[in-house]
Amino acid sequence: MATRYQSLVNPETRLLLGPQFALLGESFRSERTSLRERNGEVNNILIFFGGSDPGNCTGMVLHALESMSLKGVNVTVLVGNQHPAIASLEKRCKERGYQFLIQSAEVPRLMSKADLCIGAAGVTTWERCCLGLPALAIAIADNQVPIALAAAEKGVICYLGKQQDVTNSSIEIALETMMSSPNNLMKMSGIAMALVDGNGAERVSEIIT
Repeated sequence: MATRYQSLVNPETRLLLGPQFALLGESFRSERTSLRERNGEVNNILIFFGGSDPGNCTGMVLHALESMSLKGVNVTVLVGNQHPAIASLEKRCKERGYQFLIQSAEVPRLMSKADLCIGAAGVTTWERCCLGLPALAIAIADNQVPIALAAAEKGVICYLGKQQDVTNSSIEIALETMMSSPNNLMKMSGIAMALVDGNGAERVSEIIT
């Protein structure tokens, strides 16, 4: 990471690299200040693949969950207003008793409330880290792969691979493993919060002004 941009900038350019400079909204830092202590138990699952999910990975995850026993676990599904399958997703969530939200402005609160997230491996990775939210991540675009691999190496996500390589079975197995390992989830949460503290925008502002 320290050298990947050297050939693209002038030698005197100062590079602000790494999760400590993640440019998150103020709402995430604010939510972090009142964050409850996570104990590794999974009572609330958030499914969120960002504002765009052109391949309907959300639907694939729902299909995997339909064959699992999630008694006593609340599931919230959040999609962007341009999602290609809103009507069918809403219908499936209603049938399963899942909460279904479209283009919510309460993402920090939803992440704070959740005990585990199933989502994409893009910029939401850093938002989840800021709030210590363990995640089962799937890359829904090629540019998410490097982020996913780095985050998995750090131990802040369980990375399943690219969307086209993920199966219902792999989702089920990974989810069951994570839900049965509260100590691992607590460890993942702690590492994530240490990696991203939500002050990245302030650091960048101080340097460039």
